Amino acid sequence: MAADAGGRRTSSRNRFRGVLAALAAVLLPVGAAVATAPVAQAFEIGQVLDSNGRCLDNKWGVTTNGNPVQVYTCNGSAAQSWSVEADGTVRVQGKCLMPRQGRLNNNTQVVISDCTGAAVQKWTAGGVGTVKPQGNQSLCLENSGGANVDGNPVVLRNCTGAPAQVWQYALPTDLSPAQPPAPAPQPVAAPSGVSAPRGNLSGWRQIFVDEFTKDAPVGSWANLCDPNRIVYTGAEGQKWRTYPSCYLDTYQKRPYRPDQVLSVQNGVLNFALHPVDGMPAGANPSPLIDGASQYQTYGRYSIRLKVDNPNLQEYYIASLLWPQSERWPADGEFDFPEGGLAGTVSGFHHYAGVGACAGCQLEAAFTGARFTDWHTYTIEWSPSRVRYLLDDRVVLDSTDWVPSTPMRWQIQVETNGYGSNSGNLLVDWVSVWAYDPAAR
Repeated sequence: MAADAGGRRTSSRNRFRGVLAALAAVLLPVGAAVATAPVAQAFEIGQVLDSNGRCLDNKWGVTTNGNPVQVYTCNGSAAQSWSVEADGTVRVQGKCLMPRQGRLNNNTQVVISDCTGAAVQKWTAGGVGTVKPQGNQSLCLENSGGANVDGNPVVLRNCTGAPAQVWQYALPTDLSPAQPPAPAPQPVAAPSGVSAPRGNLSGWRQIFVDEFTKDAPVGSWANLCDPNRIVYTGAEGQKWRTYPSCYLDTYQKRPYRPDQVLSVQNGVLNFALHPVDGMPAGANPSPLIDGASQYQTYGRYSIRLKVDNPNLQEYYIASLLWPQSERWPADGEFDFPEGGLAGTVSGFHHYAGVGACAGCQLEAAFTGARFTDWHTYTIEWSPSRVRYLLDDRVVLDSTDWVPSTPMRWQIQVETNGYGSNSGNLLVDWVSVWAYDPAAR
């Protein structure tokens, strides 16, 4: 099963790491003085707690502009994973914290909205644990009335030093750009020897291919909290996005770490899978298949890949098509290949429409293939039909409840375990076609 666009996360709370200085600049020990300067750099991602131990929460996880912010029992969701950016903004799920309608007035509720660079989206540190808008530092972020109940609104109020205006990070993940990248395993295999298919096929018009001939070092795919950022441009102008580190994976709810995992070298897109900050770390890139969009309705998607370590039981792949609507399971999902990287290859067709439910799916026939060998995996999605092909052998052919709305392709490698193995997932190439009955 794939994660949704925001992912999910649980975060241990067995220790606290200092005072939240404006959800911002630098974490200092509890009781230390906090600078009042604006945020100097992106520093942390993590849960933010009020004085009652409840989490700052983007209500319902909805990313619509103007969605309110509240306090809520900490549950590890993406709606409670906040980042501090170099421009002074505070972000969740790719959106910026700001007062409703930009009003810097007493009793104004705070909301999330598209990040525009507006001054009302900039925050700074006040006294110990307080958070202030840069445009009016007589106001403080407050759990309104200090109520210790789920759903209590978060507002701007005149600063009083009350406990309701004190905030803390709980076990943040340090993403400071000043921290050198952790050593990562290097690829030990050359490309597979099978070139990417180029050109139209019967019924399919090719729109994207990338053989990863332009190198990009570890760190170049870094993305803190902007899901729309282009993080890699290939030799022929191919464009890629990646889930940012404020998105959380499905199983252990850990942040994706494209900054430490992804690179392009030796003709492959390399996932350097290894512990980061003491935890296994994955990544989740996606191509813009027509140069501007990740989405199309129907299409053919091929990827050639392998892993170089048979013991990567902490990692799980789902090369998947996910609905643009974000409505799951109603609008379906395709996953091929899917499975733990230490095991054998599976695939799943999650039903759409009337047939949709959380467990309503059709599994590809047992393939017997292992991720340690080079294989080409193909999803063919056409009106009322989906097929999965393993090296040109059909392993699933279904006409059951096939989705008919736009989807994007994610190469999702996430964590599912607690070991410390390291290795590389090597992607030799990817190719994408549009459904076109006239193509030859």
